[in-house]
Amino acid sequence: MMTYMCGQNAGLSAVPFLCMWVFTMLFASLLDFLLSKNIITTTVARKLATSVGRFALCSLAVVLLTLGTMFIGGMYSGFLANHIDIAPPFAGTLMGISNTFATLPGIAVPSIVGAITHNNQTVEAWRLIFYITLGIFLFEFIFYVIFASGELQEWAKPKSEERNAGEHRLLEKNESNKA
Repeated sequence: MMTYMCGQNAGLSAVPFLCMWVFTMLFASLLDFLLSKNIITTTVARKLATSVGRFALCSLAVVLLTLGTMFIGGMYSGFLANHIDIAPPFAGTLMGISNTFATLPGIAVPSIVGAITHNNQTVEAWRLIFYITLGIFLFEFIFYVIFASGELQEWAKPKSEERNAGEHRLLEKNESNKA
């Protein structure tokens, strides 16, 4: 919406009111139907309409926040699980390294926002902050999509003599436990 100025795009700014009008007509028709069948009284119809108008918006905001957070959960099946795919023996170390780099922008953000908005609480300043955020998100997304792999990496595969030595130690341990 930041690229659309309401005054420059009357059609886009009219969409919410068009939707409100359609809902008003449909909801009023539903209430009239319920009234005509004596399912509800006029008092109940007015209170129901007021309740929907006042509280549905709050509920919708919670639903949208919940959906947004839910879809962020896709990361757990995506790049956050990727460490185990590419290098199971080093997944913890890789997670620590990648999480450190992922945290650095969060540490820098308060300083950057403060520098941009200091004595400059304007739409343009906040737009710049959103564009910087968008740029960071797009860069990391494109980088991941281009360079990421879900295959076990050569450097993460145990060398055959290490594997044999590890298997030998396991067998010795199992034999000693049986005795």
